[in-house]
Amino acid sequence: MISRSLALFTFAASALGGELYYTGFDSFPTGYDTIAGTDSWLGSTAFSGLKMSGVDAEATHGIIGIGNAAFIGGNSTATPAAAGRSINVRRNVNVDPVALNEEILTFRSLVGIKDSSSSGFTTRRDNFEFAIYNQSLQLLASVQFDNSTIDSATQSPRRIIYRTQWNTTTSRFDLVNTNAVFLHDTLQQLELRINFRTNRWSMNLDGISIFADTTFHSGSRTRNLGPIAAQLQIVGTSLTGTPQPGDNYMLFDDWLVRTDSLPVPKPSLARNPSSRAVTLTFAQEAGYSYQVAWSASLSSWLSNLQGSPFTASVTNDLATFTDSTSASATRRFYRITRTFP
Repeated sequence: MISRSLALFTFAASALGGELYYTGFDSFPTGYDTIAGTDSWLGSTAFSGLKMSGVDAEATHGIIGIGNAAFIGGNSTATPAAAGRSINVRRNVNVDPVALNEEILTFRSLVGIKDSSSSGFTTRRDNFEFAIYNQSLQLLASVQFDNSTIDSATQSPRRIIYRTQWNTTTSRFDLVNTNAVFLHDTLQQLELRINFRTNRWSMNLDGISIFADTTFHSGSRTRNLGPIAAQLQIVGTSLTGTPQPGDNYMLFDDWLVRTDSLPVPKPSLARNPSSRAVTLTFAQEAGYSYQVAWSASLSSWLSNLQGSPFTASVTNDLATFTDSTSASATRRFYRITRTFP
């Protein structure tokens, strides 16, 4: 049984404003193979009918208070070789966040990994992913919960979280170790934040930063949003050479996708009582340039302050800008202009 993390009680199941899609899977029929074909969800057709995904009622998954939840994996029956090793269920969104001037995409989902029922090196285990595709169904980036790599000392999964990184030399994706791990049998809140304008993304798990302001996709593929997928990568192989999954699975719920514009910078001002210099503090977004201008009368503006403009290198941290020329001024107004180079 997967338990629910206490940190999740502050999670809002639905958001307002730029929400593009939300489901808690409560309107989905329960059982195997019930995700694809419901509410415009799609799935890997090669695995149709093989009981590799579906929706569990609360009485089945055992997590009190969340209602239905979706799953992928959990069936250790060997699959036909023609079906391959990659299985997904996905929901198209099909928007261009930059064209909408809502460049910030947020994807949230509750996620929990249930380990395979036996232990040791011979136990079949798999890897689980959340993947972002463009409208041409090309993969842009993904995060992976590695449940198959075994620690030699404990004979248990190392539970490493990876992110993908496009390798321009080999023209393929590499897996990058985030040096973070996930918990078995615990439902955690995943959040991916992608700025489609600056091509940077971040990941939080239960509010803890896993990576931040990393390049999203450095290849030549068009950066717009098609489907977001929950995926299973089968690692094991049967004696006859066919892919053979373990009975481990990923449970996911409260699937939310939204886009938002960057908020207008709203600085707070403070004046040093001794130097009389004015310091402005405001939220910044990595990759954008910030120009601080000043005026004594609001009729004309000057952009001659030292250190401005500047380009932010981090997101969510507050920027501080000090106007050291304001010491003798009796009145001064400021405005901040944000641009993307």
